[in-house]
Amino acid sequence: MKNSEAKIKKEMIALEILFTVSIALIICLIFLAKYILAGVLILTASVVFGNIIGRKNLLMNFNHFKKFSSDKITGQFEVAKPTASFSEEKKHGILLLHGFSASPQEFRFLIPLLKENNITFYAPRLTGFGIADVTNLQFVQSMQWLRDSLEAFDLLSQHVEEVSIVGHSMGGLLAVILSQQRKVKKLVLSAPYLIENKNHKFKKKILKIPGVLCLMSLFLPVVKKSSFEENSDRFVYHAVPLHSIKALWGLHSLLNYSKIKNEMFLLSGNLDNTTNMKLNEEILTEKKISFQKYEFEKSGHNILEDFEREVVAKKIIDILKT
Repeated sequence: MKNSEAKIKKEMIALEILFTVSIALIICLIFLAKYILAGVLILTASVVFGNIIGRKNLLMNFNHFKKFSSDKITGQFEVAKPTASFSEEKKHGILLLHGFSASPQEFRFLIPLLKENNITFYAPRLTGFGIADVTNLQFVQSMQWLRDSLEAFDLLSQHVEEVSIVGHSMGGLLAVILSQQRKVKKLVLSAPYLIENKNHKFKKKILKIPGVLCLMSLFLPVVKKSSFEENSDRFVYHAVPLHSIKALWGLHSLLNYSKIKNEMFLLSGNLDNTTNMKLNEEILTEKKISFQKYEFEKSGHNILEDFEREVVAKKIIDILKT
């Protein structure tokens, strides 16, 4: 998949021409009773059509990217860069893990409070995110995101005595997996994606079948994740390669609840339609894992950036300082 907007548009034009020609040929072959050839062309036309849709989805990203400045060589966006602050206080540091399709920018309303309270923190950028080129997400593996998190934790732990983790969505899932392998002081999870929604269970099972991902990627290589927000200044991918969805779901297989010893602090928005917090709570209760929960009435999934973001940020600071 090319990463240049101009190239994607050229590819779309070529694919649309190919699709139109294929449809015309299919009609002719059916009229001539050449049904086997028509069937082959129908399959080909389906693949072409899926790739047209995939590229249209990619263009949603580029329309959104125009709001942000990026490095011409690396394609890294200024707002999505890793960020850190190392205070003189060496006792406690915070690892900030962002969610799927986002970047460290998710913590932009929490970070000023961390600095104000002289709290050391580090917010890494997970592999494949925060750059214009989505090629990395076409081949990303669950283990890469875990390695990113482990390396960031180990780096931060060289500067402080204890490390707590604040993770949002997929970052919350990574935080829990990380706590299985490292000593974590506190786990603060913002709308953690500990389990897929019920309507995703079947799709998850299908993608686990060998060869299915490759087949589905032929027909729809890039899927729409969210609607384009005209006036939003939040950096996010509105469309992602299908493979990256499988990588996200693959993280669930790395969870081992028997190794989790930390009490969790769960923060969620009552209007969240991405993370199933009820299922999260049921699993944690079943596994006898202690947690405290805080709900925010007017917020959706992205509670760190939603209407109650200031209240959410203050609550996180209170939890970290307690």
